[in-house]
Amino acid sequence: MKQNEIIYFKFPWDRIGITQYFSSKHQAIDNAGTVSGKVNKYAYLPCEAKILKNTYYSDYGYAVEYEAKDKRGTFIMADGHLKKQSSLVIGKSYPMGTIIGEIGSTGTSTANHDHFRMSLNGTRVNPLDYLYVYDGQFVHNDDIKKVKYLKQITKTYEIIVDKILIYNSSSDAKNNKNSKGYYSKGVYYIFNEANGMINITKKIGVAGAWINPNDNKIIINLPSEEKDDIVEEIPDEPIKEEIPSKEDNPLDEIPPVEEVDKKENIFIRIMKLIVNFILKIFKR
Repeated sequence: MKQNEIIYFKFPWDRIGITQYFSSKHQAIDNAGTVSGKVNKYAYLPCEAKILKNTYYSDYGYAVEYEAKDKRGTFIMADGHLKKQSSLVIGKSYPMGTIIGEIGSTGTSTANHDHFRMSLNGTRVNPLDYLYVYDGQFVHNDDIKKVKYLKQITKTYEIIVDKILIYNSSSDAKNNKNSKGYYSKGVYYIFNEANGMINITKKIGVAGAWINPNDNKIIINLPSEEKDDIVEEIPDEPIKEEIPSKEDNPLDEIPPVEEVDKKENIFIRIMKLIVNFILKIFKR
């Protein structure tokens, strides 16, 4: 992740139901394994991140620690109490939405939940100040007014060329490697623009993919308020220009070309007659 951008971290669960908030004694947030009767099976990466630790702690249980950088500095995040050790590899970077592991209750815990902590430049911070709810995520009624929503900052683009190549990361897109597949033309949400690359997702809440818009000039920026509207197609028939009426045309004051020509012809004939008459007089 480039340091000249701002990351909009996604809540790392499908269903948001916070059982313990950030405080001086509890410098993290706990999210329930079951929210409104439905299970949160996995914890996901909230952004593109590099894995730092993948281990087991007596109190924290199975845990994964990872980092990401933006213009504000270095963020270190961790998820604890996972059901089992994660398959993510230390030192490797993964895109937003990658599964970290199953939510569990290992270590010092009384029920399935994810203990999520975040620090910025070495200081613990409240994750709720940096996490966003993306479209497609469920929020418990008790937390609706306590969380932020990505809808306020989402951009929308229309892909106007079919079969768009996508990549695992912005660096992969820049170097044209590690292709993930193709996106078809349509209207997409855009986030995390970086170094000429954009991270796109057809539906917020599903992990996005990086594309290089400069390769084929394939995107048109749309106003954010139109993101849920169908893009109006350009009509096949050319637009006909309206011909102004005579009443509105100031050029009507100028006499028609044919009329001007007739007057010029009469004048020339008269001049010729006068010249001939003068010549006759001199000949005498």
